Amino acid sequence: MKLKEVLLHRPGVEIHYMKDEPEKFSWKEKPELKKLQKEHDSFAEVLREEGIKINYLVKSLPSKPNLMFIRDCAFVLNKKALILRLASKHRQGEEILVKEKLFRLGFRIAGQLIYPAILEGSSIFLLDEKSALIGIDGRANLDGVEKFKKTFEMDVFYLKGDLSKVLNFAGNLAILSERMVDSRVYEFLKEKEYEIILASREDEEVHGIEFLQIDSSKIVNVECELNRKLRMNGFDVIELEVEELLKGLAGVKGLVLPLDYKI
Repeated sequence: MKLKEVLLHRPGVEIHYMKDEPEKFSWKEKPELKKLQKEHDSFAEVLREEGIKINYLVKSLPSKPNLMFIRDCAFVLNKKALILRLASKHRQGEEILVKEKLFRLGFRIAGQLIYPAILEGSSIFLLDEKSALIGIDGRANLDGVEKFKKTFEMDVFYLKGDLSKVLNFAGNLAILSERMVDSRVYEFLKEKEYEIILASREDEEVHGIEFLQIDSSKIVNVECELNRKLRMNGFDVIELEVEELLKGLAGVKGLVLPLDYKI
């Protein structure tokens, strides 16, 4: 796996829209904007130092404090983009800005989800060039899955549940929360012959499972115990201090919309 080009949104004044109701926007608490921007800049610099081309979505909407979690807005493969539809009414509209940016960058907009279809990028796990796994829950439904399947002409496996916080992949490794051992997800991974690494509930709580793999041997993640296991399996893990980011109840993976990558 090699990540070559991404789209990011540096958090801005839209963060202030939360006011005193962060939980309304799925945040644990309102972040300090300057510190959050510094954390985001540090993350971007790590990617830049690894040779990854960074494009910025500069535009924002004042009522969209979650725009920095840009992965959820679209899915891109081989210069073809599907614009997704977000589940939360507080987030719907973010995808319009992403669509405009992708068009200006020269990507072919192959489709856009409309009601009743729902699918967010964090629910999609690309297994290889011809297959994907999608978790079906409040952030993804069968209408969204079918549109994804037709757009990219690939086999799609779907399992019930929000998998974004409990599952991730790194090469032939599948990292899974230990609380999912008795689940259909665990059985699926076994059937597909993945080597499974179990992450603790503490790793899940600090969003350590939501790491970003940037090449075949390198990962970017928050500070957590899981990183030790990843290193034991041959990965170089770059750890980030992201106290403000974690107030958004998500890991670093959600900050990135991959545009060009080799699986």
